[in-house]
Amino acid sequence: MTVPTGNAIELTIPISNPATPDFLREAVADFARKRNRPVEITGKPWNVAWQDLVKVALYKTGADVSGVGTTWIGSFVGMDALRPFSRSEIASLGGEAAYFTSAWQASQLFPIHRFGQFHMC
Repeated sequence: MTVPTGNAIELTIPISNPATPDFLREAVADFARKRNRPVEITGKPWNVAWQDLVKVALYKTGADVSGVGTTWIGSFVGMDALRPFSRSEIASLGGEAAYFTSAWQASQLFPIHRFGQFHMC
């Protein structure tokens, strides 16, 4: 696991191949440049990413940002490890158009939560 240096944001993503996808590397580089804040990407096999995120849910400690498989959302809602984004938070992130359709739809599967979009606590 990469240990973040200084004020770097640690981003972990589940991967099936050891190379970070080009589009993600480019998006992260753009984010880091615009905010003058380094981001360190750590790719983990899906089973390891799942184990790490369960630990985040249980112990409330882990990477700053983690990719979550859409099929995992129900489990994390059940563990009370996600909270809904407010309407203003969704708008500040670019609204529905800022998300991949599959990610947006997966976050809408739990109507018991008023706003539908979730992130790790």
